[in-house]
Amino acid sequence: MFPREKETSTTHQTSVENSFKNRPKSIGMARTCAELRAADPLASSGLHMIDPDGQGVGDDPISVYCDMTTGTTAIPHDSESPLDVGHCADPGCYSRAVNYYASSRQMKALVDLSSECHQAIRYDCYYAPLEFNTVPYAWWNDRNGNAKYFWSGGNTDAHTCQCGIDGNCVDATVKCNCDATVPVQLDDSGVITDKSVLPITRLNFGRTQLETSSGVHTLGRFECTGQVAITGMPTSCEDLWRIGHTLNGLYNVIGSSMVEAVYCDFSRLPGNAGK
Repeated sequence: MFPREKETSTTHQTSVENSFKNRPKSIGMARTCAELRAADPLASSGLHMIDPDGQGVGDDPISVYCDMTTGTTAIPHDSESPLDVGHCADPGCYSRAVNYYASSRQMKALVDLSSECHQAIRYDCYYAPLEFNTVPYAWWNDRNGNAKYFWSGGNTDAHTCQCGIDGNCVDATVKCNCDATVPVQLDDSGVITDKSVLPITRLNFGRTQLETSSGVHTLGRFECTGQVAITGMPTSCEDLWRIGHTLNGLYNVIGSSMVEAVYCDFSRLPGNAGK
């Protein structure tokens, strides 16, 4: 669930630059690992440079880990290793920002291009509840900074973990294993699958004030797979962007009842790119 590849920032960048230099000149800059795999079937899994928001526009290209067996694009960050939250009492008294090796614009573009995105998360706990007596002591923040209290699956306002979804928590009265007040080392692990709220930008934990309490979080890389399919003639500037157009100008798209000419500004991300 959690990738084992760990690179220092220097090694990561050097490896990416070398792999990009060695690519065939005819391929150009891919926007996702899936696109890179389709363009170059001989490309190997590892570090590559891609440009999700479009070559020649927007932010600089980013370095990512490509799994060429699946076409998965994985964006590393600085909080992948297991990290101890220490001891503190209040809700969210431990708080850690997650810094990705990519700009927020490039990650948003990757989401818009991909059919599926996810991120794995795990919390190893001992007397360290995520929620206690209906009071949330832990949460994570989505890409817009909003607090989220679900620890697996799709976006929901309800506090729950994978064991709560499956109905097999160690205590049937709670929705997460860590919420059980039992003297046993426990854990909650899951995969967040709602790409509209990813990636996770901050982790917050609390109620670990007891000397015997402990909490350790592990956050997987932000991963996206697949490609949003566009069938037929494009109906918007967003459709044109998805299939690779980046040059601003007038384009023909299918309107409500006929072909229409629209101006597309591809310096903006989908949703703000014109029609």
